[in-house]
Amino acid sequence: ANVMAAFVAEQLREWQDGETRDLHRDMMKLTARIVARTLLGIDFADADDRIVNAMESVLRELPPRTTRRHPLPDWIPTAAHRRWNAAIDTLDRAVHGFIDEHLARSARGEAAGDTLLDILIASRDEDGRPMTRKQLRDDILTLFFAGHETTAAGLSWTLYLLSRHPDALARMRTELATVTGGRPVTLDDLPKLGFAARVLKESHRLYPPVYLIGRTPTADVELGGGVIPKGAVLQLSAWVLHRDPVNFPDPERFDPERWTPAFEKALPRFAYLPFGGGPRTCIGERFAQMESLLVLSAIVRDWDFEFAGASAPRPQVSLTLKPAGGLPMRLRRR
Repeated sequence: ANVMAAFVAEQLREWQDGETRDLHRDMMKLTARIVARTLLGIDFADADDRIVNAMESVLRELPPRTTRRHPLPDWIPTAAHRRWNAAIDTLDRAVHGFIDEHLARSARGEAAGDTLLDILIASRDEDGRPMTRKQLRDDILTLFFAGHETTAAGLSWTLYLLSRHPDALARMRTELATVTGGRPVTLDDLPKLGFAARVLKESHRLYPPVYLIGRTPTADVELGGGVIPKGAVLQLSAWVLHRDPVNFPDPERFDPERWTPAFEKALPRFAYLPFGGGPRTCIGERFAQMESLLVLSAIVRDWDFEFAGASAPRPQVSLTLKPAGGLPMRLRRR
């Protein structure tokens, strides 16, 4: 929480009264810094630009790679394959360098740090064995990508919705003032920000950053009069589920007030899936919720923002659901 609060304060110091900025780009930069610091103990503000560029290249290339009906082998030197292989090589070298640095510190007898990489390196399985380098590399990259663009997309859509609903924005500010008295939000304040939490829930309902969730049955399953074979890949659409009028009356309307305890208790178990569900629900859900509340509260407290696009942002189907063309906002310091 301290890392998140410090980094969002630095981000907001870059903003100028009266300027128009792409806040989606700012949210991408901010969430990348937060996840890099908490996972690896590094600050991307000072990191080599090649790492950031490699991440962006992977995010661009991944969707067509996973949807192509007849993918070509990676060794065929197409332009897309060259971009992909170069980006993966850059990330591999960077992550293995971080692992080597942590292992060297441990060999010198230095105390372990508080990053996730330190915890993973120190972990042991039931037989006392450490994680392999490949496991460490895979876990770090998976968590980095899962915890970066998703939160940035969610924050961007929430800022857009608040810019279009001044009544919700005003109520959120009233709650903030009551809870904090105007000081920056801390971790201890978060349980008291009930309306802000409902704003995030409603934003995630309308614009779920992870709009498709994959599952594979481990046995044949009879469903709806048909049989889904073992090993098939199922895609659940959070976008469709979240706009079902049976569970969400007037589903296209942004209505944070709908999220009462009674409403949530009455919802079918898997009608709302912004972080997935079941045993494989998102491991970073609480991290993302804490981050989103801290970042959103800091912005709302100090800045007015007006959407500056010519038309409403169109959802772009990519690895996540993000605003196509960014999120131009005209800023005014409060």
